[in-house]
Order: sequence, then structure tokens, then C-alpha cells
Amino acid sequence: MTEAQQRGGIGGSGQKLLTLLLRLMAVRLELFAVELQMEIEQMLRLLLWLGAGVFLGALSVLWLGIALLSLTWDNPMARSVTIGAMGVVCLGATIFAGTRVWKWLKALSTPFAETIRELGKDVAWLHNRARK
Repeated sequence: MTEAQQRGGIGGSGQKLLTLLLRLMAVRLELFAVELQMEIEQMLRLLLWLGAGVFLGALSVLWLGIALLSLTWDNPMARSVTIGAMGVVCLGATIFAGTRVWKWLKALSTPFAETIRELGKDVAWLHNRARK
């Protein structure tokens, strides 16, 4: 049997299928790498802004507390009310910020959703191809 006949037979079909599968995997790995890079950048951006927000928020609360206490330092009752009110406001702000972050995290898409979707398409295509 000549080489040309073998290429057209089972060996040639297997080689074509293997080449196709390798190309398909290479494209999917590239897609995965791009999505991984995007996820890393998004997480770093989130951590940076979260850190800056926490730091600046804590600093603001500290200075606001010092200012309010300095205004009410002479009256013990006003001082107690001021400390209690600051605690309630800080607790409310913390709960509000926590619920916002929780909602934002729940709204995020599944990591690597595009890769998963494309691999699902590939499996369906290969399944249909195997039926023929």
C-alpha cells in the first residue's frame, strides 16, 4: 500500500483528527491563559481599591471621632452619647459596605466561563462528529 493510500485510509483520518484535536486544545489553552490573566488583574484591582478604601475609611472615622469627642469633652453625658452614636454609625457603615461587597461578589460571573462554554461546544461537536 502506498503512502498516498494510507493517508486517505484510517491512518490518514486518525492523523487528521489528532491534528485537529491538538489545534483545538492549543486554542482553548490560549483562551484559558487570557481569561486567567483577566481574572488575576480583576482580583488585584479589587484588592487594591479595597485596601485603599479600608485605610481611608478608618482614617476618616478616627479623625471624625477625635473631632466629635473634642467638642463634647467637657460634658460627660454628651461625651457618652457621642461615643455611642459614633459606634452605631460605624457599625451601620460596616454592615452597608459588607452587604455591597457581598452582592458584588455574588454578581461576578463564573471564572473561566468562556473557556468552559467553548469546551462544551467542542465536546458537542466531537460527539456529533463521532456519530457520523
